[in-house]
Amino acid sequence: MASFSADNRDITCYLVTKHSWKGKYKRIFSIGTLAITTYNPSTLEITNQWLYEDFITIKPISRPLQGQDEFVILIRSKRKNDTMRFSSEYTQEILSEALMHMPKFSDAEPETQNFAGYKHDWSDRRIPILLRTKSYALERLNNNGEVIASYAYQRMKSIVIMQGYQNGFVVEMDEHRRRHLFVCEMLDDLISVIRQMAATYLGISIPVAKEGLTLEQFMLTRLGLCSRDEQLTSYVEFKVQKIVPRQSPSVKRLLCLSSTCIIERDPATYAAICARPLKTIVFVIRDETDPQSFTIQYDEGDIRSYTSPERDLILTSLIDGSRASGNQYVFITCSKYDRALRIIPYKFLLDEDTESQCMRHVISVPRLSGLKRYDLIRRFNANVPYGGLTYTLSQEGFFTENKAKTIVACLESVLMENFGNEINKCEAQLQCLHRLFASKSGFQAFTAVPGVREKLGDLVVRMLNISNECIDYATVEMLCSLMQPMHSNYELKLEQLNKQSLLANSQFVEHLLDLVVKHTEQKTGALVIASMLDFLTYALCAPYSETTLGAIFDLLLEMVAERGSSFYRLFQYPSMTIVKGAGMIMRAIIEESTAEISKRMQMLSLTEGAFLVHLHMALLSIGRDLRVLANKQLSGHLLSLWIADNNAATDLLSRCLPRGLLDYMDSLEKPRIMEVDYLLTRNNLEMANEESKQNHLLEQVQLQLEAKLDRLLQHWNLEHKFLQKKDDKMQKPVILRKRRQRVKSGVNWKLFSFQFTKDHCKADLIWNETTREEFRRSIEDEMRILEQEKELVSTNVPISWNHTEFQVRYPSLADEVKIGDYYLRILLQESDATATPIHNPGDFFNSVYHRFLLSAKSEMRCLCLKAMAITYGRHHITIGPFMDSKYIVNMLSKCSNPTERDHLVFLISKLVQNKDNVRELLCAGVLPLLTDMAVLAHLHVQTNVIEADISTKNDGTAEWYYTDKGGKRQGPVTFNEMKRLYEQKVIFERTQIWAQGLDQWTTLSAVSQFRWTVCCSLGTNSLYNFTELCTLILDIFIQMCMFFPSRDENEYIVRPLPHVKRNLSEPILLYQVVQLLLTYDPAIVQRVASLLLHILEDNPFLSRLYLSGVFFFILMYNGSNLLPIARFLHYTHMKQAFRSAVAKSEFVSHSILSPLLPEAAILYLEEYGAEKFAQTFLGEFDNPEVIWNNEMRRHMIERIAVHISDFSVRLPSNIKALYQYCPIPAIDYPQLDGELFCHVYYLRLLCNTERFPSWPIRDPVTFLRCCLATWLDEIDKKPPAMSLEQACSVLLLPSNESAWKNKAEVRRAYFKLAQKYHPDKNPDGREIFEQITSAYELLTSNVQHSIMPDLQRIILCLQAQSIVYKNYSEELSPYKYAGYGQLIKTIDLESKDDALFAEGGGRLLSAAVELCRYTLMSSALNAEQLRRDAGLEALLAAFERCAPMVNLSSEEDDMAVQVQLPLICIHSLYCFGTAAQFDACREKISEMPTLFISICRLLQFNHVVRLACAVAECICSLAVCTILQMHLFQSGVIWQLIPHLFRYDYTLDEGGVEHSEETNKQSLLNKLARSGCEALACLAGFRQGTPDNDGVQKSLRAMLTPYICRLMQQSEDNDRVLKILNSNTEDPYLIWDNSIRSELLEFVEYHRTSISNTSELFGGEFKLSAHEKELIVGDIFIRIFNEQPNFNIQEPKKFCMDLLDFVQEKADQLLEDEKERDGKKDDTMIDWCIEPATIASDEILLHAVMSLQALANLLVANAGLEILLIGYYKLLFSFFKLQESVELQGIALKVVSLTSVNRECVADIADSSQLPLLFSLILQDHSFIPTVLSTMITLASNTKIVKESLEYGGLLHILSVFFNDQFDPTTRILAAELLAKMQADKLTGPRWSRFIVRFLPPIFTDALRDSPQTALSMFDSTHENPELIWNDAVRYNVKNVVSHKLNQLNSLQLQNPCTKWKTDVANEKCAYSDVMDDELVIAGVFLRLFIANPSWQVRHPKQFAAELIEKVLECMERPTPDLDIITSAFVALLSNHPTVANHVYI
Repeated sequence: MASFSADNRDITCYLVTKHSWKGKYKRIFSIGTLAITTYNPSTLEITNQWLYEDFITIKPISRPLQGQDEFVILIRSKRKNDTMRFSSEYTQEILSEALMHMPKFSDAEPETQNFAGYKHDWSDRRIPILLRTKSYALERLNNNGEVIASYAYQRMKSIVIMQGYQNGFVVEMDEHRRRHLFVCEMLDDLISVIRQMAATYLGISIPVAKEGLTLEQFMLTRLGLCSRDEQLTSYVEFKVQKIVPRQSPSVKRLLCLSSTCIIERDPATYAAICARPLKTIVFVIRDETDPQSFTIQYDEGDIRSYTSPERDLILTSLIDGSRASGNQYVFITCSKYDRALRIIPYKFLLDEDTESQCMRHVISVPRLSGLKRYDLIRRFNANVPYGGLTYTLSQEGFFTENKAKTIVACLESVLMENFGNEINKCEAQLQCLHRLFASKSGFQAFTAVPGVREKLGDLVVRMLNISNECIDYATVEMLCSLMQPMHSNYELKLEQLNKQSLLANSQFVEHLLDLVVKHTEQKTGALVIASMLDFLTYALCAPYSETTLGAIFDLLLEMVAERGSSFYRLFQYPSMTIVKGAGMIMRAIIEESTAEISKRMQMLSLTEGAFLVHLHMALLSIGRDLRVLANKQLSGHLLSLWIADNNAATDLLSRCLPRGLLDYMDSLEKPRIMEVDYLLTRNNLEMANEESKQNHLLEQVQLQLEAKLDRLLQHWNLEHKFLQKKDDKMQKPVILRKRRQRVKSGVNWKLFSFQFTKDHCKADLIWNETTREEFRRSIEDEMRILEQEKELVSTNVPISWNHTEFQVRYPSLADEVKIGDYYLRILLQESDATATPIHNPGDFFNSVYHRFLLSAKSEMRCLCLKAMAITYGRHHITIGPFMDSKYIVNMLSKCSNPTERDHLVFLISKLVQNKDNVRELLCAGVLPLLTDMAVLAHLHVQTNVIEADISTKNDGTAEWYYTDKGGKRQGPVTFNEMKRLYEQKVIFERTQIWAQGLDQWTTLSAVSQFRWTVCCSLGTNSLYNFTELCTLILDIFIQMCMFFPSRDENEYIVRPLPHVKRNLSEPILLYQVVQLLLTYDPAIVQRVASLLLHILEDNPFLSRLYLSGVFFFILMYNGSNLLPIARFLHYTHMKQAFRSAVAKSEFVSHSILSPLLPEAAILYLEEYGAEKFAQTFLGEFDNPEVIWNNEMRRHMIERIAVHISDFSVRLPSNIKALYQYCPIPAIDYPQLDGELFCHVYYLRLLCNTERFPSWPIRDPVTFLRCCLATWLDEIDKKPPAMSLEQACSVLLLPSNESAWKNKAEVRRAYFKLAQKYHPDKNPDGREIFEQITSAYELLTSNVQHSIMPDLQRIILCLQAQSIVYKNYSEELSPYKYAGYGQLIKTIDLESKDDALFAEGGGRLLSAAVELCRYTLMSSALNAEQLRRDAGLEALLAAFERCAPMVNLSSEEDDMAVQVQLPLICIHSLYCFGTAAQFDACREKISEMPTLFISICRLLQFNHVVRLACAVAECICSLAVCTILQMHLFQSGVIWQLIPHLFRYDYTLDEGGVEHSEETNKQSLLNKLARSGCEALACLAGFRQGTPDNDGVQKSLRAMLTPYICRLMQQSEDNDRVLKILNSNTEDPYLIWDNSIRSELLEFVEYHRTSISNTSELFGGEFKLSAHEKELIVGDIFIRIFNEQPNFNIQEPKKFCMDLLDFVQEKADQLLEDEKERDGKKDDTMIDWCIEPATIASDEILLHAVMSLQALANLLVANAGLEILLIGYYKLLFSFFKLQESVELQGIALKVVSLTSVNRECVADIADSSQLPLLFSLILQDHSFIPTVLSTMITLASNTKIVKESLEYGGLLHILSVFFNDQFDPTTRILAAELLAKMQADKLTGPRWSRFIVRFLPPIFTDALRDSPQTALSMFDSTHENPELIWNDAVRYNVKNVVSHKLNQLNSLQLQNPCTKWKTDVANEKCAYSDVMDDELVIAGVFLRLFIANPSWQVRHPKQFAAELIEKVLECMERPTPDLDIITSAFVALLSNHPTVANHVYI
């Protein structure tokens, strides 16, 4: 030891290793005030000490040893210099600390250099400073030369050079990379010196970053890793005074806590000054001498001191936040902390040996150290973590110490001490015990070691009697370590015993609980409360409470419940740990207490406002902090318990949240995400089971280890048995207390909270980000108001929350029509399948009806009617009868609005679903009223499917008479003339008129025909046209009749006839219903037939029905839906009072149909019934029982039409005209001439056996062989003796074909010669007569043209083979067909035969080709054989021979030779189609170009339908190959296929009548249409197995529209495609009508009939004229979609993307690229004031408007679609630049507003940084302001938007609206709401409040938050009170200031939209400063006015009192003239408001 100084005081100590020639020794290296000292760690004796004057230097050694850095010290000793070497893990810290004393070193000349510069601080100011480099740090000095900051080299992480900031550099400090910006002209020299010093003195290298920083980047990252918004968003804030040595007095700061950081903010600007991670806090010192002072110690050694009246709340929140961020070792102490006691830096933990040494020192105080046990307890606390010993288990080995014994001994030593009332010593003792009890041995010792429990009990009682908060806190903390083990592998039994010991004394527990009550009432002791809540949690809350004995638990629970009010008040604390603890305890009380206590706790949750707090926490808490998640989960549990059987709480929830959302609570569904249980921390049952298993295992391990160690330990002669704990053999296992749940939650809170965060758009729930924000604001406002009210009341006066009046309102839903819990708009859009369930449909129906009666607007009335109808339709059984049905009829009779009329009828159509309603409606006279409306259908007549001949339309018949103004009767005139007279004002609504059908002269407006045409606007947006209205009315009549059948359940006839049928049987109504048949509308005719059948069943009027003309009218209908008509005819035709005099049959004479239909048809109807008759009536039938076809039907219709023509032309003029019956002559049918009808058959057809089906074939193979043999035999036959020429010569006929084919000529020639040469008349003429007879037989027989072996037999052979191959293909597939040689030869010869087209020719070829077709279909072997034998070429030759002969005269049903040509072609086509399945055949077919031309040609002939179908099917088969596709396409096949699509009749299938292609021509045409559609689909590649063909697809898209093509591609349902093509449609997908069809067919016909190819693109260039002016985006007509915004878009997402792409294209045209337009402009400049007229045409602008409107409509109709706009907001905002297009801007704004309800969209808007463009709309057009403000209110839920809104001057824009009294008050209130919303933001809201105060007095910020309406009223009125001086002059000045600043900002942003508002003017005067210049204002209160009016209730009495007393104390220290007025105000405050005295801290 060189020398020793008794005055030296250690500053810091480090554990090092000393290196000497003797070895290495552990030493404590201490750096003191005068010297450096080393201590022996074992004895704490000084081993060496060197005074600084003997100290030469200390420096690092660059050679690290085993990971430890070495350093040496050089000292002067006895006139020589000695060197000593040390190593340590903390070398750099040691060097830095030692070098601080370098000026005291011997002969030291510290290297220091000074550099003048600037510091760029947090307020964006440059402050002149002096930078000084030292050996250990860079120092910052002020102008006075005082060191104000030091930046240690060892803490520097890097140096960054600034970019664009001259001579600037940044120093990054510590692990969280805190950045400091300096400016120095000698930048390079300074950085060089810093790095050189660090390397020389500390041995470290400070890196210089390669990439620089801009000033903007620096300001954003100034706080290093704590710079992110989520880290700076605080959940709690406190006002503090920061004690800074360099600044006196202390400075005001806001101390804020986020989830990870502690932040200091400037109160004036809310700017973040500094931020540190919470995990860097080591401990906090709670000053005992100053009740407001506390100090925070950080792990790098930094210390920060503060003062605050809320100190304990701050400390509680600080400890809670630190531990939640992962800092488990943080703690609070009341004693000043001595750094010298700790021998390692704060960031490190002691090694095991040193830690044990600390305990041994406590046990046995070193003799020579001169220390007391208290000092060693302090040293122990300083070096051992607060969470307990790091090493608690004994190490393996025979000589290691028993750690458990050491811990117990240390524990007993500490308990022995009695420090009396010395606070510091008592606290140290308790903290030491806390650390020891945290170990397993210490935890066990409490009950296991004798005397410990008693000593601890005495100690605790002694400590609690001191009545000191610090000691109370330390005591409870220590007790908590005994309640809940803090170590791992703990035993539940020990925990149970400890609790039993601690909680057994009820007086002791009462005392602890009284601590909570006392501090809660006094609002003190937050630390004690937090610790006590932990204590109670371990005792009462699951799962910890399971180890609490039942009796103790019940007693403790009752004690806590008695103090329930105090615990509920804890929910108001800002500390999360207090809220959680109180919540856990409340949960336990409610669940496990008695019913009475639970009920009282439930009500307390409401009255104390806890329900409100937890509702906010459970639903609105944000962040991923585990504390937040745990409290959120806990709050959900509490709310579930509070609302269990609690009507008051349930009612409160129903007033806060929509019913549709609350319904999820009752759902059994589980949420789609799994939620971690943050409250359950352990499983006690599992642990108890593990303990019992472990005891058994230990016994086995014990025996095994003892056996192995016997031999090893024999020579030691030692007792080697393991020391085991001698447990009591009678010890019982752990028995856990069973948890009670007397109050159970019956709600699905997890699903409810999950759905709360999701967006919904249903009839009973509209829920999105906007509504969530409105809910948040209401809750937070109520919480704030309640807290303010509590401040105004004395602490001893209990306050109850007025929960019965609290209600959340949702302004964003104000425009939605809501009745009950349901939104009508969405309810009416839902289909029945997906409809939202209505809980109480009766109540809802009545509510809608009530709203209907109250509404004056027609739109609202219609909406209600529709909602009533839909609701009644879905719930008519539940709702029951509607008592006001009569009133509905009365309203309908008086109605004059078409839309309202239709909705009333729609409602009636639903009301008739109830039988009672039908009775009421009938009594109200609904039938005549509805009939008058039904006959309006005569004015809306459709064209028939099969048109009869009709006369030329004219102006109508003259039917109407009227009285002129002079009272004279005029007329008759036509209906059209009446219209013209009305338009010319000759007649009016009151004019008297008459026509046939009216009972009397009536006013014009009372006649239905005029009321709904002339007297109302036809352009009205009615719900139905007249046809649809008639259809609905007929459905009503049918439903009414169904309720009252004509027969009862016993099939007895009901008499009297039911009322509805009796009324409808009246001729005046029945005739009008019957005459609706003359509309020929399929829907109407079908319903009239059904209705008549209902009416006339067992009706006495049935026999006179024919007088109505119904049989004439109904048979004139030419549609295909005939089944209802057939049923009507079948029931009525024999029941008429009619007898026919011309019928041949007595039975038929009774039928009213006898003059109209053939007898066979009548008999067929009676024999087979309605279904078969309808099938026959529609078809083409030629069989023994009936001959009927369309020609006969047309003939009948024409004859009937002529018969009733005089009447039918009258109906369009007078819809109420009635038919007068006139009998009709019998109708003759030319088709039946020559037919012999006998009984029920036509004999000619009956004898034709060929029409019967063939018998099954037993052995198809053998049969095929026989057919082949017979065929070959027949071929060898000789031809007949006489030829055709000879036969003609004999009969003296010309030999040409036309002569012998004319049967009549042949017959006349034969009769003439036969009379001459008959043997009876001429005996010599027998031979000639025989020749004549033979010739006649030849020419008239079936084989008259046969000059070969029997052709018919050959044909039969071939046909037989075809049949067997057709029916038995599978059986024949293994065999190759053996007749190909002869078959191909036959085909070849027949196709080349000159007589092929002679009479009877072609049949053989047809049969041969047919056989070829079926053999190919049988086997691939046959196809290959056919190809090898040149069969395809032969088929082509035959096809090429026959195809050209098919022409317009060809008939499929002609028995002449022409019939064979189509058949040959058909079979040939099927052959080629079948062969196309094989690759080799396809290759051969592709080499036949003429084939495709012929195929195309055959499609030209419409009359050979089957041939055309075969062609289409062949095309489908050939389309499997691209080459064949192109051959067909280029041959023009598409021109031939398209016309066939338009011959389709969809009513045929929809009519319900069976039909077949053989008997129904339309059915065959429908098949051709389907085949053609399929062929086109295959050619285009729309079918599986067919390749895509772009050419075909382009042509089809052009001619058939992309929508039709998409339907063809998406579905194989060709009927749907064809129905659309043949209907008139106008929807967003398709505009299609008669004119478009005509235009397309005209275009196709032109190219189809052209000789050469006239279209290179084959129609791809075609454009419909109707579509040319339409805007089409994504194949959707935008105009139509905008007119029909509720139309269901099939692919809304795709359409949305198409719209966005289109809008992007238009935006590119409207907004030229800056670089292309002007290369000289700066890239960052954006010209956002573009006039669109200079860039694009009006059409582009119009298209942009239409597409944006469509986008808006799409978003409205498809909730959730808005997420697709992410990434497009810069595009949308770019439209705001087009100031000349207000409409475009408005729609773009609407789109942004619609999507702002989505959280992700809001985040994307925030990322796009386009807010200046949005705010610019406020100045541009005032009409935008409401939308802009409401949009911003929604967007303000995003912190970044709130932040940028302030930066870009949004405050000025909003204030300009709020200030402007010219605006609507609603708009100004929106501005106020937006200001309130901005202030509510966690991160930037306080800055908004501070900037608002620059322009408005502080009272306005509170008023805006509390009530925007009140704030507006306050602004517009005049005030002079203690908190506000406001008058016209002040208001005018404020407006001018804002207007001036806004104009300045706007001018700058016009040049550059990125220009930010200058928000850093901290010293700028406020806009209302004039009124405050002569006033003394404190906390926003004018003291002069307050003294004059001391009873005034200030807004924040607590804040006012605190600042007032602070000002009083300040003035007392430094007296000022204001002292008198301040003290007077203070006295007045206390005198008039004594309750504030509780908040005054001195």
